[in-house]
Amino acid sequence: ILFACLFREDYKLADKAVTYVKERFRMKSFYFLYNGMLQARQGNRAGALAMCDSLDALSASENIQKSYFALIHAALSDKKKMYEYLNEALQSRESFHFFIKIFPEFVSCKNDPEYQKIAREIWIPRD
Repeated sequence: ILFACLFREDYKLADKAVTYVKERFRMKSFYFLYNGMLQARQGNRAGALAMCDSLDALSASENIQKSYFALIHAALSDKKKMYEYLNEALQSRESFHFFIKIFPEFVSCKNDPEYQKIAREIWIPRD
């Protein structure tokens, strides 16, 4: 439901869904990710970056995917940071092909050479 709310730009319902995930499932990483994206899409840069800081702090005790940071920075329209995190995710062999194929922030970059390079490399098998 979170994806659907963000795609439909129903931020009021998205906010409720994000809070529900946090309270019901105790999934801090998903809460920080989706709340960061929500804050960014609402134009709250400071709030989105605070969620990145929270993810970073959580990474001391949990394995937080670099693609989460890339998603928030994509929503902030910060391509430089987005590509930095996507390249880190690629090096870590994260599975994020789903994200870059559906999220509008990524799809809007599909003509960027860096995006095309990353999209190609996702599908290259590694030993």
